[in-house]
Amino acid sequence: MLIGNGVHLYPNGGQSWNALVERLARDNEFPSPERAKNLAMPEFYDLIDLGRSTEREPKTASEAYPLKRQFCDGMENWEPSPHHREIAEWARRHGSPILTTNFDLALSDAVRAERQSLFRPRGSRKRSTAYYPWEKYFAREPLNRPCDGFGVWHINGFISHIQSIRLGLSDYMGCVTRCRPWVLDAREFPHWAGEDTWLDILFKMPLVVFGIALDGQEVWLRWLLIQRAALYKKRGGERPPAWYVYPTCEDDERHREKRFFLECLGVEPYEVADYSAIYHTQHWAA
Repeated sequence: MLIGNGVHLYPNGGQSWNALVERLARDNEFPSPERAKNLAMPEFYDLIDLGRSTEREPKTASEAYPLKRQFCDGMENWEPSPHHREIAEWARRHGSPILTTNFDLALSDAVRAERQSLFRPRGSRKRSTAYYPWEKYFAREPLNRPCDGFGVWHINGFISHIQSIRLGLSDYMGCVTRCRPWVLDAREFPHWAGEDTWLDILFKMPLVVFGIALDGQEVWLRWLLIQRAALYKKRGGERPPAWYVYPTCEDDERHREKRFFLECLGVEPYEVADYSAIYHTQHWAA
């Protein structure tokens, strides 16, 4: 499962990344935030960072990344809700990995999962990095390979690794730069440079995607889905299936264009009645 911020917005929209970025703007005296409402969130974040006062630059490691620390401070009190527990427990029972774009640990906390690592020295990578901790995941038991069973993997970083948090456009472009050589190497399945990371799950396993708008601001994730489709076109053979689950209430021109984009990538749109059909605990009891 590939799960986005939508899992935090159900049922009453209380835990939103956009709200956290808007608070960053207010706390850092960003001018005219109302004029930035239609900007993609990564662009908005970069503008806040550009306008931030540099009178006092960080002098210690604990003071580094002040905006990202402020952002993460806003998630300190986020706790799992019943539907977090049911979704994560379903994944654990069925041995299904969870990929999430969320930074908080609600899904792993919901099943008392602990941080694990699959890092193995490989080529020029002699040690793990706090900037791209893609080999780290949360589970009750360690895995031999990412696809072997349940684990919660954070595509955009997580709050206990402040350096890993991906918020601005330059952050996402850095991910593409790091990932692109690995993707080119992925033709050599089963062994490739990303085999100990969440990328192995994204490229090799069937996907069910929900809680993610997948609109233009999701440039990093959209790029990954394009690379997934391109990889199987080059390699030949059957591509693992993928579904994008969305509620009927999203049926407008913008979402019709998004469905067209996904269908071109071999991702099947799957329409449900409403958000309850995705997140209500009764649907995850089996």
